[in-house]
Amino acid sequence: MPNKFPSKIKIVLFACLILLLGGSVWFNKSMIENSSDEIVPPIDAKDEVGRLIQMASENFFFRDFEKAAENYQQAISLLKERKKFKRVGKTYESLGDMYKFMRDIEEAEKSYRQASEQHRQIENLEGEAHALKKAGDLYMERGQFQPALKWYQEAVAVIEKEGPSMVQGEVYELAGRAYWKNDRIDEAVTHVTRARDIFAEIKFAMGYEHMEKLIKAIQKKSPTFPPTGTNT
Repeated sequence: MPNKFPSKIKIVLFACLILLLGGSVWFNKSMIENSSDEIVPPIDAKDEVGRLIQMASENFFFRDFEKAAENYQQAISLLKERKKFKRVGKTYESLGDMYKFMRDIEEAEKSYRQASEQHRQIENLEGEAHALKKAGDLYMERGQFQPALKWYQEAVAVIEKEGPSMVQGEVYELAGRAYWKNDRIDEAVTHVTRARDIFAEIKFAMGYEHMEKLIKAIQKKSPTFPPTGTNT
């Protein structure tokens, strides 16, 4: 298939696509390097899967969602044949992100569930929890706090016994926020406190400080917890 865009234009499109999804753009060598398990292919990828994912990204940028979904699904089929299940899971997450952007909640949820199942198949618990968290985000961002909490609880159950990581901290934080929105204050404080401790363990100072402030905000509604700093 002929190349539609020069490399420099593809880089710009890729950056715009990330911004479109609400993400941060951190262009560095590690981000665009490719390996057998990474979702982000190098610019002008030579392998068929990489080209399909690039084309899907371009389709998405130009709002050709049907073609984007087709290219993502073709990439997933090839990855399954090659037993690259971690990358299958990540590609399902990208498909879910597209449906989320389209506000097709049913298809987005389905894609995130498929992603979590692929991660589970290879015992990638962090990846599984991350996909479940994304499903929770679908509802949290729409003010549907009960279904959001259900997904976050599932993510917590997957990752609670793993070592501290950014994903684990984010899962506990969001579960805490969902408990708070459901007026389950004690559980909210417990989960956000756990997020704070995880961020401390991985030396993520900004996350730790943010959780301290969040705990104080939640505790204003809870007479059962002492102020932050005394509940050690």
